[in-house]
Amino acid sequence: MRIVSFRVWAVAVAGVFALALTAPSRGDEPKRPAVKSPLTLDEKYEKLKGGILKSTEAEVVALMGPAHSLVRPVKHDKADIELRWQFSTRIVVTYKGGKVSEVWGTFSEHLPVEKVTPANLRRVQPGMTEMGVIDILGDRYASVGMDGVDTGQWGASAEFKVAFSKDGRQVHHERSGNSYGPRE
Repeated sequence: MRIVSFRVWAVAVAGVFALALTAPSRGDEPKRPAVKSPLTLDEKYEKLKGGILKSTEAEVVALMGPAHSLVRPVKHDKADIELRWQFSTRIVVTYKGGKVSEVWGTFSEHLPVEKVTPANLRRVQPGMTEMGVIDILGDRYASVGMDGVDTGQWGASAEFKVAFSKDGRQVHHERSGNSYGPRE
């Protein structure tokens, strides 16, 4: 067994006390800034509407995030380039013989839709009836039938188009989209 000298022991103890005295107490902990919730698509669009001939491409990208696609407009009036963003939150259910045969979905954090969630998608099971699905997702939805296969779709989509002049200024904006349930 090794014996530690009194001097080494005293220095170690003093170091521990020094750390304890300089450590912040619970009341002295630095306050973290409140987390700001992201803007909704409606709030972002309001900002876009106020930016005609003012906002630059960099400012719009900072607001909207990276564009999902770029388009060179055919009409070369004022716009040199158009940036596009697509958002979609939806669940699509395919029925064969009146029973669920397939379920899939896409979920945008920027476009939340009540009841159209990954958790509810997991609740929809193959073999369920349409009424069982409606009990989970709601009764407002788009439906298409062809060759004995029916499809129901719940959710919403939105697309933003913002055009810029050669000098990089916003010259046009457009919003489109649709909603197909559920009813509140």
